[in-house]
Amino acid sequence: MKSKNKLIKNLSNISKTRRSFLRSTLAIGAGGTALSLFPGLAARAENVSGTIRYSNWIGGPGDIEMWENVIAAFEAAHPGTKIEYEPVAWTEYWTKLNTQFASRSAPDIIGFQMQSRTWGVEGRFEPLSEPFADLLDGIVDSQLKVTQAPINGGMEQYGLPFRMVGASLFGNISSMKAAGIDYPSEDWTIDDFVAAAKRLTNADQWGTAVTGGPVDLNQASTFGARPTTLDYSTATFNSPEYTEFIKWQHDLIYKHKVAPAPADLSTQKEPFSSGAVAMFPSASWMYPGYREIESFEWDILPDPIGSHEPKTYAGPDNLGITTDSKNKALAIAFLRFVFTRASQTIIASTGMPVVIDYLLDESRIAKEAASGPANYGYFVKGAVERGEGYAFAPPFFEILGHINDAYALIMNEESPDIDGILANANARIQQALDA
Repeated sequence: MKSKNKLIKNLSNISKTRRSFLRSTLAIGAGGTALSLFPGLAARAENVSGTIRYSNWIGGPGDIEMWENVIAAFEAAHPGTKIEYEPVAWTEYWTKLNTQFASRSAPDIIGFQMQSRTWGVEGRFEPLSEPFADLLDGIVDSQLKVTQAPINGGMEQYGLPFRMVGASLFGNISSMKAAGIDYPSEDWTIDDFVAAAKRLTNADQWGTAVTGGPVDLNQASTFGARPTTLDYSTATFNSPEYTEFIKWQHDLIYKHKVAPAPADLSTQKEPFSSGAVAMFPSASWMYPGYREIESFEWDILPDPIGSHEPKTYAGPDNLGITTDSKNKALAIAFLRFVFTRASQTIIASTGMPVVIDYLLDESRIAKEAASGPANYGYFVKGAVERGEGYAFAPPFFEILGHINDAYALIMNEESPDIDGILANANARIQQALDA
């Protein structure tokens, strides 16, 4: 508990310092309306009417309710408007969206991830730099860059991040207490983590699990590993550092026997909330579901330290206005509404807000911590101080597919050719980056 209190105190100091700097350099917040985080934001949308369609994937158990609440608030503030919300399962979303683009019937506003550099240049997105110029300085810069694309010798904003999502190591505190394991300090190590996983593994529960993909970044980074270089030009999936990390994960399954092979982990139940896994790398979009847990106490654990300081996976979920939009004025008004305090408060239940002052607001952090995870401040601190993306290049999904294929081949076999599988995957990732 002392380590948590110290963390919140440190985070408070970070927040005050960062806000003091921002208020001296950015024109945000001051003089805004009660709803707005930006001066005059709400006033721009007073005279809109009509209907638009908005579609996004369902990322977690709270996404639909979140957007329904944001939409209801917008429609209440703007009589005569209608936002038709079209949520789609992740596995179907991208195929449906491409079909709609092909038939010029895409929704007015869509959710997207890393496609700005292709979809923007191809003319699928409306440019947003001008209509949102007064907002951009108040949004986390690292997240804005993901939605920019080079055009005509400059950089154009083809989308805006509506939230930051990220990864953490979640812990079943009840199981840890039963095993005599204290809440770990921030200087606990990878070896300490493995020792704890061994004590937590029993006939009814695994100590941990391997996942693959972006939520792996926190643990991979402590080996100095990442799947590509930070400029996303070169694949490093078979670097010595990544190879060491993958072999460490493989040992969790077959040497230490504290994690199941992915094929043996039930797809019918969520691993952490069901109690099947005691320490589980997962993501902020799972907060709403985890907050429903009643059978055990849970929280975020500090990321264990290896040969390098761990990074925190932090990436944006984005919104863009399509060139197919039939009511661009209303689309702009709704997208601007996403950055009001009312909307960002709702959105914060599934991730982190992207408006800087609100992201670092101490009362917001305390409110989220009260709902769980109690150590929410650690997540925010990690994203602010050492947040990092994960292969945020245009072929993101193709790269992720190659990584997932390699994981399946390696983690589901006791004696795989790890070096060969990683080399093959790395070559495919490089081809995707070069295309």
